[in-house]
Amino acid sequence: MAIHYALNDQHIVLITIAGPEPPNPADPDHFTWRRGAGGRRGLCRARRGGTAMGGFAVFAGKEAREILHTWRIWVLPGILLFFALTGPVLARFTPEIVGALAGDTPKGFVMPTPTYLDAYTQWIKNLSQIGLFALIIIYGSVISSETKSGTAVLVLTKPVSRTAFVIAKAAVHSAFLAILVVAGTLATWGLTAAVFKEAPGSALWSSALVWLVFGVLFITLMTLLSVLIGSAAAAAGAGLGAYALVSIAAIWKPLGTYSPAALTMAPASLASGKDVAVLWPVLTSLLLAALLVPLPAPPLLPRRLPSAPARHPRARRAGAGRPLCPLGRRRACPARVSLRG
Repeated sequence: MAIHYALNDQHIVLITIAGPEPPNPADPDHFTWRRGAGGRRGLCRARRGGTAMGGFAVFAGKEAREILHTWRIWVLPGILLFFALTGPVLARFTPEIVGALAGDTPKGFVMPTPTYLDAYTQWIKNLSQIGLFALIIIYGSVISSETKSGTAVLVLTKPVSRTAFVIAKAAVHSAFLAILVVAGTLATWGLTAAVFKEAPGSALWSSALVWLVFGVLFITLMTLLSVLIGSAAAAAGAGLGAYALVSIAAIWKPLGTYSPAALTMAPASLASGKDVAVLWPVLTSLLLAALLVPLPAPPLLPRRLPSAPARHPRARRAGAGRPLCPLGRRRACPARVSLRG
């Protein structure tokens, strides 16, 4: 296929001599050089014609591949897998371990006989404490790391939605957490059946799914904090502070009954075999998560990036007519359009 460029007063017109079809102006990769105010030329992008969720599938695929090729595929899965494999064994042999370490036990002190409910409770408590703390720390930089490295700026200059960018991140990482929780719960269930010779699944799965709702809520919260607070450490500290406040709020009965604060203690109670009403806490948590998801989009980046100047301040007069890279560089720019055909 042969491509030539024809220069007129306003545009560079792309002429295809031979090829399957001309370029589509709605394509995110379609750029034209046009003359702006004052006779300046700059690299201009096609107008955005997508919806508020334009580019969601692309963002979701990009985020999934990023999880598979970065440290996130190892840290949180490794922590949860360790607790899933060791919890039932520790719950079964805790009396023997305590007896061996303590030596002579006080008179009248009897260790209760462990049951499968102890293994379930151990798994849920590990999720509610160390697992949730690790999640808050890991996702403190879920967006701020990309804004600092420039990846978010590069992606959002395309004709796609910032709302889709944020929602894709929250959705993919929530799905990732769901896969981890289901895998860890399956491992706990199987090991509990092997160690205790019985393992009814209702208490385990109900408590794990209720905790998963609480975990998804904190993923959306950390997404918002990652945008509002530039530092990953500060965002993680704010997330831990939010967890502490929610735990304290659960002491007040109305909040501990109907609000997401009830989910700080409800999963452990369900795992131990108690009957706990979790319908309202689950519904309010899902509603709050849905409200938090789009909030990081407006403050994510400026709505319009600064336009490229007509020429570099130090450029020679002879090169003033040549188009400049939108990043301000004149050489080795990946976005430069060659005028030679």
